[in-house]
Amino acid sequence: MDFEQDGTHRYNRAVSKAKDVARRQLASGSLSFALGDMITEEKLTAALAEYKERGSLDSRGEKQIVIKREWLEKLAKEAREMNREYYFLPFRFKGDDKQYVVMDYNILLSYVQTIQALLEQIRLLNKQIGGDPE
Repeated sequence: MDFEQDGTHRYNRAVSKAKDVARRQLASGSLSFALGDMITEEKLTAALAEYKERGSLDSRGEKQIVIKREWLEKLAKEAREMNREYYFLPFRFKGDDKQYVVMDYNILLSYVQTIQALLEQIRLLNKQIGGDPE
C-alpha cells in the first residue's frame, strides 16, 4: 500500500499545475465500483493503474520481477469497466525507490500523439497571438 500511495502522490506532483487528479481506490481495487489501485481523472488521458512491488532474486542473486499476462489482461478489463481507455502497471523492486511502468504499446503511442497534437495547438495559438512560433 505504501507503493500505491507513493505512486499516487508522485502522479499528482507531476500534474500539479492542474489539480490532484489521481486517487487510490478503496480496498486496493477489490470493490466492483472501485477497481484498480489508482484511478485518474484527466480530461484527455484518464487511466487506471495496478501497482506491483516484488523482491525475488534470480539464480545469480539479481533482483527480478515477473510480469504476468493475467495482470495486464485483468487491468485492461477493469479499465474498460471503469470507463478508462488508458491503463498501466507501475512496478518497483522491493527496497528500491526507482519506479518503472508496463503498458500496452498502443497506449504509449496514444500518449505521444496527444502530446504532439497539444504542442501543435500551442504552436498555432502562439502564431495567432504573435508569439514565438516555435
